[in-house]
Amino acid sequence: ASARYEIIDRSSGSIIFFREAYNFSNGEFGELSRRILWPLIISFVFIFFKSDNISNYIDIMQIMSIFISSITIPVVYFFAKHFVRNKYAFIAAGLFAIEPNIINNSNFTLTEPLFIFMGILSLYFVLKFNLKGIIIGVIFMGLAFDTRLNAIILPFIFVLVLIFKIRPKNEIFKSIIIGM
Repeated sequence: ASARYEIIDRSSGSIIFFREAYNFSNGEFGELSRRILWPLIISFVFIFFKSDNISNYIDIMQIMSIFISSITIPVVYFFAKHFVRNKYAFIAAGLFAIEPNIINNSNFTLTEPLFIFMGILSLYFVLKFNLKGIIIGVIFMGLAFDTRLNAIILPFIFVLVLIFKIRPKNEIFKSIIIGM
């Protein structure tokens, strides 16, 4: 049985993600969108929280969004450590944490926080320069792409990060340049 959806003053994207997640949490998979990861994650949480009020579900989504944005902060720190000293990596993570768009996106319950988390995590693992890290990084790139189409740019960023990190003296650098 589907819930009756009240019209409330929330973004239309939030309502769409709510509807998909609510249906998934009740075992209804007839309505699959192109981007399934965010509603699927939300649906797992909805299984444990039942309510008759859509506003409660939207609040849960908002808390999840804020949580994902919060756990992205240490990922930004570890990612930045690949390029700068610890104190500058800490500053980078702090600036990320107080950036107004990050705070705003967390409140809209849309896919941006999950996309940013997956994207930075994918680049972090790719920078490990071992096969396991690259495989995990590519998996997170795929999840980022499932979250938002903007992730199509991640492979290009990956190449630029490798070029910046490897330096021109390496044979791998020449292979990357030739491959581009």
